[in-house]
Amino acid sequence: MPQRSCLVFAFWSAVVVGFSSTAWSQWTPSGTNIYNSNTGNVGVGTSAPAYKLDVTSGEARFAGYRTFFTDTSAQLRIGNRTVDGTWAVGINGSATDFWFYDFTTGKAPIRLIQVPSTLTDNILLTGGNVGIGLTDPGAPFSLSGGSAGPIGAGLIRNHAGFYLATDDNHATTGYFGLQRAPNGFPNDLALVGSADSATPRWLRIGYNVGNDPNNIFNSKVAFNTLTGDASFSGTVTGTNIQAQYQDVAEWVPATVKMVPGTVVVLNPDKDNEVMPSSQSYDTKVAGVVSAHPGLILGESSDSKARIATTGRVKVKADAVRAPIAIGDLLVTGDRPGTAMKSEPIEIAGTKIHRPGTVIGKALQALPNGEGEILVLLSMQ
Repeated sequence: MPQRSCLVFAFWSAVVVGFSSTAWSQWTPSGTNIYNSNTGNVGVGTSAPAYKLDVTSGEARFAGYRTFFTDTSAQLRIGNRTVDGTWAVGINGSATDFWFYDFTTGKAPIRLIQVPSTLTDNILLTGGNVGIGLTDPGAPFSLSGGSAGPIGAGLIRNHAGFYLATDDNHATTGYFGLQRAPNGFPNDLALVGSADSATPRWLRIGYNVGNDPNNIFNSKVAFNTLTGDASFSGTVTGTNIQAQYQDVAEWVPATVKMVPGTVVVLNPDKDNEVMPSSQSYDTKVAGVVSAHPGLILGESSDSKARIATTGRVKVKADAVRAPIAIGDLLVTGDRPGTAMKSEPIEIAGTKIHRPGTVIGKALQALPNGEGEILVLLSMQ
């Protein structure tokens, strides 16, 4: 070998040996283990590692079934690290918590937490909604039922509940569901529904204000009566019935349409039919047309009127002939469909009111003219 080649070979041999001895001198065997006391970093695929272990290309494999991060604030971040230090997603753990982070926003939408006192594990959604089968859930939990529409659990008109909706946007479209604390009743539960979300209808199950919620005998069922009625095909049985209005009426065939407050008499030419009164002291008097009966009997029909026969009801009155005072007995008047004060007649020195003509007692006074007054019906 020429002298120059020998010199070159000797030089590089010295470099390799020197490097190898320097590199290997940083690793120390300990039984079957080997460790490195180097305070710098280890790079795979990079000559300038920035971390304790920096793999910048290819794939890394961990064949063991566990990987431990023993620091209580250890983090595992997955994504593209940018110049400003942001990441895509990651995991952050502590002594009792385990967080799934979105490091681009700094938010942790999912949290696994253990309660030390009970050692129970919980999953918390710290923000936003959960959707299954849809990408824009409108409630904390929404499940798309395909063509049947979404099923969701969350808020219904600012009350917690479970609902079935025509679509996921139950805030503006229709829904039907089970709702807690309807219309300001904090301890009640209701079946609630709405075609437009703005006008709910509910069947409320709860108890009277001031009653003991633990006493089942104080429970009650209530309907909201903003609009609409309740209809039953069977028999309704109960201890009592409470109604806002104070009269009892019946659906009765009528000769003509009549306004509420009209005094009616039997039609002498037709069976079971009423018409407006037209003469004073008529013994055929049959009641008064009611605007809002507290209890109504019979079946409704366009050819019928709601005729009250007992209770308190507004009545058209005429005080032209005589002023009406509270407590006066009323009879049919000369003006159609009106009542007037009954004037007693004297028989054998005793003043009596004509039998069969009395409508009831005035509960309000009418000094003169015509008007409507409240009357306690007591047909005599």
